[in-house]
Amino acid sequence: QNKRLASKEYTLNAVTYTLTLNVMFDGQVRLGYASVEANGSIAGGDSYKYGSYTSTTAGDWTEASYTFTLTEQTKVNLIMMNPKTTSYATASEKLVDDASLTTTDGGIVG
Repeated sequence: QNKRLASKEYTLNAVTYTLTLNVMFDGQVRLGYASVEANGSIAGGDSYKYGSYTSTTAGDWTEASYTFTLTEQTKVNLIMMNPKTTSYATASEKLVDDASLTTTDGGIVG
């Protein structure tokens, strides 16, 4: 199964954001977010939104980033997905450091 490392819940304004973090060890990661319902559960359907896969290496830190735009104020969990092994991805343990969420046209509500 895919493994997901998630942040606490954030309420974000309807603007553009970039999620960035550094990852070490062979394989791939995929950054994204999941929309959170009012009751605290992850919304159904296509509520997980991801960028493309970023390849990582064992001996060096790799910067991964994902830029996304929200069309309305949304409560989210920021996510790093560590994929299962498939024909296009390799599962492995990862070290993660220096995660950040930035925007130039809005901000975090809560």
